[in-house]
Amino acid sequence: MGLYALVEKIKRNVETVDIASKSCDTAPDCGYIIEIDRAGAQADPGSLLEANSCVGVPVAIEYPGDPTNAQVRFMQNYINEMCENALSEKLFDYIDAQSFYNQFFYTQLSMNVDGYISSEYVFKNQGGKIIAGPQWDFNLAFGDNYEAQDVIAKTGRDPTQPDFGWMRYGVDPNEQLKTLGTMNPTFGWYVFLQNPSFLNGLICNYKNLRAFNMTNDRLMAIIDEGQAWLNLEGAADSFLTDIDNHVTALKNWTKARLAWMDANIDGYKGGLSSGHVCPEYTPPSEEELLSNCQMPRAGEPLQLNTPEA
Repeated sequence: MGLYALVEKIKRNVETVDIASKSCDTAPDCGYIIEIDRAGAQADPGSLLEANSCVGVPVAIEYPGDPTNAQVRFMQNYINEMCENALSEKLFDYIDAQSFYNQFFYTQLSMNVDGYISSEYVFKNQGGKIIAGPQWDFNLAFGDNYEAQDVIAKTGRDPTQPDFGWMRYGVDPNEQLKTLGTMNPTFGWYVFLQNPSFLNGLICNYKNLRAFNMTNDRLMAIIDEGQAWLNLEGAADSFLTDIDNHVTALKNWTKARLAWMDANIDGYKGGLSSGHVCPEYTPPSEEELLSNCQMPRAGEPLQLNTPEA
């Protein structure tokens, strides 16, 4: 029968982005999904939010569709206030910082060419903070970089290799290559990373992930679970006959990328503030880890939930 990829768009419902509807009892402070994806050229002008002091490009309200003027004003004001406080401790009143830290990890680990500026989402629930995610669009990642030759010609370094360096670590605001660009045209990152408290949390969160949630062994186990599907009879097509070699290459690339990040995270954007010590971290239990890993196992039958008649 073959192997099929079933894909759906980011949208509001209890199974994907579980946020309040646009008509909640505290309207217009209800549920919002915002997309960062060259929105100025692609989105309905009625859904656009203006760039400001820390959000470097117009972004689009994806949910609710066809937002009212009141909804647009509410989110614009919220983002403006977030940016006005982006260099202070009050930033954390507006964003769920850990979700942004995790977003950093996913983007930098995978070396996602589109990271931070394309197919990027944030969302906000009723009365809540802005949360980074859901994660989306990783086809140009893990060593697949369509800008590779241009980057090599400009820098002499190969962005398909795991030790290339940090993505979007440039200083030239006119740089057009995504790999070498700055954080200016992103949702807050350029300014957030100038906030010492945000940077401290980012680096400490990375160390926590590597020590508990994202160890080499756990990541390799996740890759193995994915390979199990490819090994099912009839799963692989005729264009991918050397699955084991591809998986081995992915594992080696991922471990090498993690090793590079481990060696360089302490110096990212200048590193931890002088004297700052990462707070003690309580790791998740095995049950919590398993509940957050949604990949079904190839050897177990799929359980499909069907709506009641």
